[in-house]
Amino acid sequence: MTIRANWNTGDSFTSTDANEIAAQVNANTEDAATAVANAAAALAAVQDLDPSEVGSAVVSAQTEQEARDVLNIPGTYNLVSVKDYGAVGDGVTDDTDAIEAAYVASVGKIYFPPGVYIYNGTGMSGGWPTVVGEGFASTRIILGADSYLLNIDTQIGALYVRGLKTEGGKGIIRYNWTGSNVIRKYAVQDCEFNYYTECAIASDGADMPYWLIKNCYFESANTTGTIGVALGGGTDQVVIDSCSFVKNRIHLRVKGGNNLQVTNCDFIQFSAVNSSGPRVAVWVVPNTTTNSGQGLVIRNSKFGNENLVAGDYRILYADADGGATNGVKMPVLNADSTGYVYGHLITGCFFGVIGSASNPIVYSTTPNVRGIHITDCYDDGAPYYLEFRTPPTVPNSASTLNVFGPIAGPGLSASVAMTRISNGVGVGYLNDPAGTSGDSSVVRGSGASAAYSNRFAYAAPDFNPSGSCTVGAAEADAFGGTNASTYTFSSGTAYVYAGLSAMTPDVPLFVEFDLKNPDDGNAISHIGVVIWDHAANYHFARRVEVPSVAQGWVSYRYHFTPRTAGSTLRAYFGPAPGLTSGTVTVGRPRFYHGNAAQLGGFRPAIAAEATDAATTQTLANDLRAKLIDLGIIEAT
Repeated sequence: MTIRANWNTGDSFTSTDANEIAAQVNANTEDAATAVANAAAALAAVQDLDPSEVGSAVVSAQTEQEARDVLNIPGTYNLVSVKDYGAVGDGVTDDTDAIEAAYVASVGKIYFPPGVYIYNGTGMSGGWPTVVGEGFASTRIILGADSYLLNIDTQIGALYVRGLKTEGGKGIIRYNWTGSNVIRKYAVQDCEFNYYTECAIASDGADMPYWLIKNCYFESANTTGTIGVALGGGTDQVVIDSCSFVKNRIHLRVKGGNNLQVTNCDFIQFSAVNSSGPRVAVWVVPNTTTNSGQGLVIRNSKFGNENLVAGDYRILYADADGGATNGVKMPVLNADSTGYVYGHLITGCFFGVIGSASNPIVYSTTPNVRGIHITDCYDDGAPYYLEFRTPPTVPNSASTLNVFGPIAGPGLSASVAMTRISNGVGVGYLNDPAGTSGDSSVVRGSGASAAYSNRFAYAAPDFNPSGSCTVGAAEADAFGGTNASTYTFSSGTAYVYAGLSAMTPDVPLFVEFDLKNPDDGNAISHIGVVIWDHAANYHFARRVEVPSVAQGWVSYRYHFTPRTAGSTLRAYFGPAPGLTSGTVTVGRPRFYHGNAAQLGGFRPAIAAEATDAATTQTLANDLRAKLIDLGIIEAT
């Protein structure tokens, strides 16, 4: 009980004081006097003072911890010490009953002074749990084989665990509530969890954001069916920071991963045993809808090659099996998922691999991987950035939002091949501005002649007419050559076309051409530009405005990332939808692969025409006049 009295510093305790306190609490004088005397001694111990010097308008009775609570001393001293309820902490005595009694009395707010405590209970529940020790070097809790430290099956508003080292048990925190729990923070900090046989921290909340797991260590007893952290849905603003995961079957398991921040963590293995199945660093369970986890960030973390075994996974997208809770569910690896993964950023990470390079950065059992970005990482030579269990063969335009690179790695060496993008078709874009990729299918965009090794260039007069249209003779283009022609379309189904070579999937392809109004009074307002193949795939399509007569030549440039190589590929010019006839002059059509556009495209070597001084002067004058017309220089 708490007893309040006016007791000033230096005053001695008298019978009058005892009578006054006794009257307040409706107790007899002897009980009150004993209680206050005990409180004085307790407060003196807390403040490191002589009992006669303890001064306050408020004193506390019964226990040392009550005295601390009354004074509102911050930190651990606002909690109930388990030793106040009989815990010994000598590493020999079973402290289960004392620990649980302290938890019940404090409604979940307990403090473990330095010591070694033995707990064999099934797990404490109730209240808003606050469990604090003096640090993992001082407070150690040994759990029984079937024990959890916290085993919570009712909704809680907050949770705080700090400064503990545990050994053994099935797990440390098991939160079985399956509903939504969007209330306050659930913080676990500065702890070391060792030798658990199930899951260190498990949550089954359908929507339970605001976890903060920081500066913790996770080492299970085995790699058979253990998980470091297993979270349910709704991970908004969950932060897992500066943690070390060193031995688990699954280090981290999340559902979707929306707005989850994983930063500065280690994902390694102290064991080389994966006989019970592949081990996984980060496992993301796909959602059943396209709203599927956007905002997950894995930043500045290490996916080491320590004891990495062929078949292990660093980042895995796979469904969960039918286990009872998230803490015991394992990934389904023998079947494809129909779920979705969307909007993940993996940046600043290190991915070590074993010599056989058999471990991709991301392995997915679902083809629905969209909008992920892997960048600024170091890769030791994985086979793929994104490997699918069943590689997609049908292009999906939504999947081209995936971006891979820049990524540094041994591919910078001529002797080691750089990681390939994927074993799937059309699943993303390789951002390789320096042209460092060792992938032979990637065409560098450096401007050297090799940059045009996959170019598809045609003269405008060489396009083939189809339907009611004609292709005019060669005429002057915008740069002094003769790579232009006027096309006349007599119906909306007419078009001209040219065959293209097979494209390289995942490598940007640039589409460039010049347009001019023929000034014949019959010009169409818009023209359609399409790359299409005989497998009925539209790879590229644009509706382009034809310039006015006054505008002269106008250059257009577009780029896209092809999803397939194409089948009997063709480039088409024709009337835009809704237009039936008209004319347009097309110049310098060109199609080429590259990681960057080539300035000006393919220009004629007009300098070869300057064979004497007079011709050179004429060309210079023509160029000057053109620059004046364009307003680039002044006519002075």
